[in-house]
Parts: sequence; structure tokens; C-alpha cells
Amino acid sequence: MKTSFPGPKSLELIAAMDQIQETRTVHMFVDYEKSRGNYIVDVDGNRLLDVCGQIASNPLGYNHPDIVATLADSAHLHLLANRPALGCAPPAEFVNLLKSSLLSVWKQHCF
Repeated sequence: MKTSFPGPKSLELIAAMDQIQETRTVHMFVDYEKSRGNYIVDVDGNRLLDVCGQIASNPLGYNHPDIVATLADSAHLHLLANRPALGCAPPAEFVNLLKSSLLSVWKQHCF
């Protein structure tokens, strides 16, 4: 830890955001570019072990190289830009994406 928590930069940003919206649930502001693996880095440079992975929505950690490479691929840009609700309005290529990724390895790792 480099500063108290939340640090002065986070407190300043929380105060600024509080002029726009409710901030009681904001713990810190994050530097996602510097966050790696299971460690999250706040705007004050504090590096913390994130045992919850953004409430379990980030199981592979921050800036996983395979995820970053996939998102950098322009073929997937429309999914990133539109963030589809996969349960009710999946994209046309969703079945093929599942078959070529998760379903291609699930049996060897789940059973």
C-alpha cells in the first residue's frame, strides 16, 4: 500500500462524482491498465489482491493476455461495443463461438 485507503486521488474523484450521482457504494477508483492477474491497482497506486474478481465476473484476472488479444481482434469489436444480453438476444455467431471455445475443452476439464 502506498497510501491510506481509499487514497487521496480516489477521495478526490469520489467527491467529484458525488456532485453527479450517489457514491456511497464506491470504494475506490481503479487503474485498470495497471491491474494484472488477481491484483487490482487503484488510482493512487495501491495494489490489492482482488479475492472476489469483480464479484466473480472476472475469473481469469485483470488484463489476461488471451482476453486482451481477443478484444483487440476487430472481428469481435461488435460484441464489445454492443455487449449483448446473451441469455435473450445472443449474436448470430454465438453457437459457433461457444463450440470453438468453451465447448471444445469442457469435457476434459469438467469431468
